[in-house]
Amino acid sequence: MKAVILAAGKGTRMGHLSHETPKPMLTVLGKTLLEHKLDLLPLKISEVVIVVGHLRNKIIDHLGESYKGKKISYVVQEELKGTAHSLSLCKEHLQNEEKFLVIMGDDIYSREDMEEALKYEWSIGVRETESLKGKAKVIFDNEGHILEIIEKYPSDEQGFICTGMYSLTPKIFDEKMVAIPNGEFGLPQTILSAKGKMKIKAVQCRFWLQITAPEDLVMAETFLRME
Repeated sequence: MKAVILAAGKGTRMGHLSHETPKPMLTVLGKTLLEHKLDLLPLKISEVVIVVGHLRNKIIDHLGESYKGKKISYVVQEELKGTAHSLSLCKEHLQNEEKFLVIMGDDIYSREDMEEALKYEWSIGVRETESLKGKAKVIFDNEGHILEIIEKYPSDEQGFICTGMYSLTPKIFDEKMVAIPNGEFGLPQTILSAKGKMKIKAVQCRFWLQITAPEDLVMAETFLRME
């Protein structure tokens, strides 16, 4: 089974830390975030496709063609056009797969949550938050199937947001990419466009850490010490 890691972004909110280093290559406990992510992948994952862009050679030169027995392939996203576009570049690597995992290169997920996601053909990882204001609210039914994603939710209330963790099949490449307000193409929105044909399971993540600012590296260190 394959996993796709979307790691082409510039990580501008990390300030000076990402000027010379891609955000997934920042280190915690003496190891890069990307290596920690590879170590946490479900054991059934035997090959990884990494989408690279910003300072890509630093990732490619560091990891090479394999990591602890897992084959690594690279796809280059020359222009940052969003997560759906990023995944679309991987089609030739995934078109023969029954199912694959997609995760963000910036975030830390638990192995248990990734394993849970892979129980379903199509799923989106979600996490409860105390305030939805300004975020994308994920709505799902009593059986846990996603019905809607509301961008820039106006109310300050509790609810679920997308974590950027997905299980998918090659059928995703049959869907037209959905543009989002910032001019990019959003993967969760593209996935949701197929809800009439596919059941999309909301997998409630027990752990999800977004690495968006330098202080998040401290929280990552706390979590990774427990692994």
